[in-house]
Amino acid sequence: MSATIDADETDSRFMAEAIALSRTHLGLTGSNPSVGTLIVRDDGDGPRVVGRGVTAIGGRPHAETQALAEAGDLARGATAYVTLEPCAHHGRTPPCAEALVAAGVARVVGAASDPDSRVSGKGYAILRAAGISVTEGVMSAEARYVIAGYLTRSLKKRPQVILKLAVSSDGMIGRRGAGQVAITGREAREEVQHMRAEADVIAVGVGTVIADDPQLTCRLPGLEHRSPIRLIVDSRLRTPLSSVVVRTARTTPTWIATCEADPSRHAPYVGAGCRIVATDIWSGRVALPELLEDLAAQGLSVVLLEGGAELASAFLSEGLVDRIALFTGPDTIGEGGVAAPLTHLHSGQLQTVGGAASSGVKVSVIGNWSADTPTPSASPTPLPRFPGERNGAAPLEGALPRPPGGGEVPSEARGSGGEQRVTPTPDPSPQGGGGGKVEALAPPSPLRGGAGGGGEAVQKLETRGTENTLLPFTFTRTTRFGPDRYVEFERNED
Repeated sequence: MSATIDADETDSRFMAEAIALSRTHLGLTGSNPSVGTLIVRDDGDGPRVVGRGVTAIGGRPHAETQALAEAGDLARGATAYVTLEPCAHHGRTPPCAEALVAAGVARVVGAASDPDSRVSGKGYAILRAAGISVTEGVMSAEARYVIAGYLTRSLKKRPQVILKLAVSSDGMIGRRGAGQVAITGREAREEVQHMRAEADVIAVGVGTVIADDPQLTCRLPGLEHRSPIRLIVDSRLRTPLSSVVVRTARTTPTWIATCEADPSRHAPYVGAGCRIVATDIWSGRVALPELLEDLAAQGLSVVLLEGGAELASAFLSEGLVDRIALFTGPDTIGEGGVAAPLTHLHSGQLQTVGGAASSGVKVSVIGNWSADTPTPSASPTPLPRFPGERNGAAPLEGALPRPPGGGEVPSEARGSGGEQRVTPTPDPSPQGGGGGKVEALAPPSPLRGGAGGGGEAVQKLETRGTENTLLPFTFTRTTRFGPDRYVEFERNED
């Protein structure tokens, strides 16, 4: 029988440390998930950590065996905290579940279960059969959040896709002909660098390469080696040979996914150190589902989708985006701006306008503001990225910025939850403004669990073509990086 229970304070504290430890090797463990393990012993003077382990770079050895090796004889009678169910199958090394048994641990506390059919339930069964006490599901949501790439690859046979967007307060991602335009501040840009360090692949469209000539590397001091594979989606092979991503392909991997089959066209890129990824064709373009399947087959688990409204819209229309990471800066771009493929509307909704499958998506900008919606109580707890480092994002407190002076909410922002209006009230947000709180008339807005009450916030991603289409995304958390807002949405599970 499963022993899934509410974690007590001690279990939560040590599991949170194990999860933070697991993040340190995200993007570095090949096809294996980055797992954290702690061996904790209590000889009567309080629990203490006697062994730590994280999946090694390249994927071997596993976290459990490293933690047990560090603990040595102190592992006997101790408790092991593991962020993922210990493996149960024989490969190049014996199963980690058997290693825990052999070490004589008395108790195992697990977070996430492993969906791999070779492991699922079998790792815990080995432990129980040996008389070890097993507690499952401690901080499971937090652990699954960290290894979502591995879980997605295991269940869907493709990598997790995180769509990252930096959007100005008037809903733009850049300015035509201006190259790269700074939309967010230093703190937000550093967070993006952390996201790159934890990903396996950064993907952009060829239009972004032509317009911006980006580096697409991790530029945090000391983490430059964490730069992931740079994937250019380029159906007609238009990537300039003079671009940074081509010229630096021998130091940071550059892959080009293309429908172009002529080897003579490939040769200059291959000579520069790029890898050509031959792709299936769909409507004259790169077939994205098949491309993701090919990446997963090579053990790649997380794709950070960074560049271009057109490519973002294509992934959204194919239902291939798992998480949306939306950064909103305080400034406007104005005339000549490139519209984002989606925007954050009143009550936290996301909306794309003009049909997600079309090129040149147009966005109806409602404004840079949101309802008084608390972060759901079930949302993942932000964790330190690396040992000893504090998370740079402070939870938002109070309301987010409203249209100056309050006033009525534009009709486009009301959604399907009934009419809503703004009534003037002091704005507690740091950015000030005339304020206003959102007051729902009958029927209520689709937000459950009011201010202070926690609960689930049901948000919507909407595409507009001939008919509106609601996409299954749910708001999970919101934080602030300096003057910029960060809002995150997760695709609902089927």
